[in-house]
Amino acid sequence: MAIFEEIDVEDGEDSEVALLRDRVERRRPLRKIAAVVGLLGTGLVILVAELGEPALGIREKSLSRLVGFEEAAQTACLSNEENYAGLCYMKCSTLTNGEAPYRTSANQCCKNSKFLCVFFRSMTTTSSGLSVGGGTAVESQPHPPGTGGDCLSNEEPYQGQCYLKCAVATNGSYSVRTGPSSCCNGTAGDANSCHTGASPSVSSLAYAVGGGVGDKSSVHAPGDFGNPNVQTGESAIGQDCEATEEKYNGVCYQKCSIVSGGQMPYRKGPMSCCKSNTPFISFFSCMLPTQSQASLDFQVGAPKNGMTTGPHPPGMSAKCLSDEEEYAGTCYEKCSILTDGAFPFRTGSCSCCKDAIATECESQPEDVGVSVDYGGGGNDADNLPHQ
Repeated sequence: MAIFEEIDVEDGEDSEVALLRDRVERRRPLRKIAAVVGLLGTGLVILVAELGEPALGIREKSLSRLVGFEEAAQTACLSNEENYAGLCYMKCSTLTNGEAPYRTSANQCCKNSKFLCVFFRSMTTTSSGLSVGGGTAVESQPHPPGTGGDCLSNEEPYQGQCYLKCAVATNGSYSVRTGPSSCCNGTAGDANSCHTGASPSVSSLAYAVGGGVGDKSSVHAPGDFGNPNVQTGESAIGQDCEATEEKYNGVCYQKCSIVSGGQMPYRKGPMSCCKSNTPFISFFSCMLPTQSQASLDFQVGAPKNGMTTGPHPPGMSAKCLSDEEEYAGTCYEKCSILTDGAFPFRTGSCSCCKDAIATECESQPEDVGVSVDYGGGGNDADNLPHQ
């Protein structure tokens, strides 16, 4: 009897083994399909990462919409702007000549949708020159919808309003506007001589007018007049980087071969360089520490007279030099340099303050230093304020 029981147990074990084998065989095709799908998905991600969505004909922001990263529709900005986080910026597609058309932050654009840019920094490009508005009347600063814009073709912006050009109002004799009703005998690049009195100025209420008809004959707020003559705008398209620079995702950087001393000659990100540039293979090899290097020192533009500059869109100079600071859209020499650290915080075009908090500077005039000498740009800008 024990013999029959043993035989029954062995037969049962064989049946279980056969059943397991059958299950494994049935699952094997599914595993193969899953592996193929995984490989195809990985290949698609690499292809999109290397070439970019626009080059592959993928509709703008379609992947972001698919995974829910797309932002809600925003109030309209100017015709050459886009809305990001409630502010209007010049379109990334214009600033980067279409190479990185998706804005992912105030100073960053990406060649693919925001979804992929979260995971692959190599798709992005970074520059303070990307943080600009499309209109001229707010000094090319990002602005809330409805507050910025362009002036008419015979007008110029001044302190956020549109005025008839001084060059038109004075028949070219005093072409630089220095106030609502004052013009100076200088050039657009020589505004500092007007502020210091080195160049003569004239004042007249006849200069405090607009250049249009009807309500535009008076000084008026800017509007979306379709004026193409805005900072960079169409003028940037087709321009090249400096001789010692290279274009990466539409922005000019100092060549990796220079900043890395020849060790990592191929740029693979805003601040990363790599030894290899082989298509697709470098996507993986540049992830190895021995094959790539990352440093903030790589995220620079071509130096000017030995001074560091930032990356910039083609056709647009670096916004401010390393010895400058930005105030109201214009670059001035740093207050900390001008005052030897005594008044390090800029509060106006010609004023610096001891305190970082603006209200403290307003309530304590003794903490503010005022001088026409504070109204210039850096040394490399010939001490002229500039945008």
